[in-house]
Amino acid sequence: MNRDIIYILAISITALLSIINLYYTVKNRKNPLREHVYKEQLLGVGKIMAAFYQLNNEISRIFNAKEVQNDNLQVLIEKVGESIYQYEHIMIDEIITLANEVVTQSDSFFIAISSGKLEEINLNYDNYFKSYFSLIQLLRDTFGIDELSKENQSLYKLPKYLKSILK
Repeated sequence: MNRDIIYILAISITALLSIINLYYTVKNRKNPLREHVYKEQLLGVGKIMAAFYQLNNEISRIFNAKEVQNDNLQVLIEKVGESIYQYEHIMIDEIITLANEVVTQSDSFFIAISSGKLEEINLNYDNYFKSYFSLIQLLRDTFGIDELSKENQSLYKLPKYLKSILK
């Protein structure tokens, strides 16, 4: 009778360990796909942000000049839109929505510049960059940039003065 209990207990533990092992095996099979999607998302974000960089430069140049000298702004807005569209299948909805809001804000700035009203120009310029920096923060949070950076920093020894700066 005692042996039967031990056998049943051993078989139960073996079955439990097999189920746990199966769970982790299935979970680990998805890791390469997850890593690939993450890398593609980062690549897409890099291309989208490169398009935004050009747009930001043009918007700042126009803001300082207070006039549109050519249709370059509209071309850059379209380029950002194309970049977003190209990667929207692998981005989370919040990123796509906020990126499109930034593009909309750039359109509003373009319209304000065309109207020539200084107050509208300033307001739309500020709104554009507020939404742009919100997008940057969302990207940093979504991809865990700060956490990954801290983890990477812990892998190597930093001089004490740098540690105090980076905290």
